[in-house]
Amino acid sequence: MAQGAHQSAGVRAYNGSMNKTKTILSNPQTLQDLQDFLFDTMLPADLAVDWFCEQFGVNATDDVIDFVVDAHFAFFGE
Repeated sequence: MAQGAHQSAGVRAYNGSMNKTKTILSNPQTLQDLQDFLFDTMLPADLAVDWFCEQFGVNATDDVIDFVVDAHFAFFGE
C-alpha cells in the first residue's frame, strides 16, 4: 500500500510541475523576459535554455526547449 501512495505523490508532483511550466510558458511577460535576456546577452539557444530553466525554476522539458529555441530563432531571424 505504501508503494502506491508514493507513486501517487510522485504523479501529483509531476502534474504540479507541468501545470507550473504551462502557466509560465503562457504568460506574455515570460516571452518578454526571455527576449530582454537574448537582447542583452546574444547567447546561443542552448545557453538560453539553461538560463530560462534557472530563472523560472523549471526543467528542460520538450515544451520548454521548444519555447526557448523558437523564441531564439525568431529573435535572431534564423
